[in-house]
Amino acid sequence: MSSGVSVENLTNAGHWKRARQIVEARLKANPRDAFALYMSSKVNASFGNLDKALDQAQKSVALESRNPDYLAQLAEMHVRLADRSSVVKQVLYVRLFKKEVDAALALNPRHVDALLVDAMFLARAPAIAGGDRKRARALAQQLTGFDTAWGYMLQARLAEQEKDDARTEAFLRQAVDSNPGLYLPRYYLAKFHGATAANRRLDAAEKLARELIQLDPGQSGGYDILARVFAQQHRWQDLDAVLAKSENSVPDDLSPYYFAANILIHSAIEPARAERYLNKYLTQEPEGRQPSVSQGRELLVFLKVPGHPLPPDRPS
Repeated sequence: MSSGVSVENLTNAGHWKRARQIVEARLKANPRDAFALYMSSKVNASFGNLDKALDQAQKSVALESRNPDYLAQLAEMHVRLADRSSVVKQVLYVRLFKKEVDAALALNPRHVDALLVDAMFLARAPAIAGGDRKRARALAQQLTGFDTAWGYMLQARLAEQEKDDARTEAFLRQAVDSNPGLYLPRYYLAKFHGATAANRRLDAAEKLARELIQLDPGQSGGYDILARVFAQQHRWQDLDAVLAKSENSVPDDLSPYYFAANILIHSAIEPARAERYLNKYLTQEPEGRQPSVSQGRELLVFLKVPGHPLPPDRPS
């Protein structure tokens, strides 16, 4: 359906609030719309509403039990809930996860989401719970064989977990080169240079961020990277200009304000500017998969309360 394509395009571009409006309208019209339940599960997960996301994923699978998309989403919800559960519940969630991800891959051995969630589980879980880094790397190589960009991005993520900057950068460059028109690989490489790598290359991050804005000025990622770069370089006029441009281009995602403030606070400079940016960020509901209200308020408390501990830096 055209509305389905529209919702998926929105979520792929990080427009979770806009997607939420569409799926909520579809579910109001038909509560048994399996596709809308599946997409609503993704949307709720992006806002951290994991219990509701699980419920909707379960309902979509109950309606269409042989749809690998729905099974992969349900598998992801179970593994994400395992991360925040008691040991007893973790065992149950992991068993369900394995059942669902195996079922998805049995239906479609090349299912990208199922392979991604399976590989990340294998890479993060302890061996006693089924973790296997060697198997995770094998899945990443398998994915690279038929979806090159996502395969290299997964290999980069695994290398990042191992704190191997050289391999992380190499894989991200290969992901960009394999599909120059794809937004995410370029964004991850820009973030690597601007916010992740031990030896940051802010010039490279700025160049990539400008390319991102040219590629899609309606996504916040390019502005987010530029805000981080300018904050680190103390380019205040450029920083204010890019934040204003970001707000004008993506008015429902103010995350560049948060990332600029986060840089300033952890660098112990310009506290008044950081406070102004945080207050701006908190004027509306954060976009999905962006820092939460509580994260923004944590930073504000640090600025306003003498002696309050600085929250750990949590780059997104």
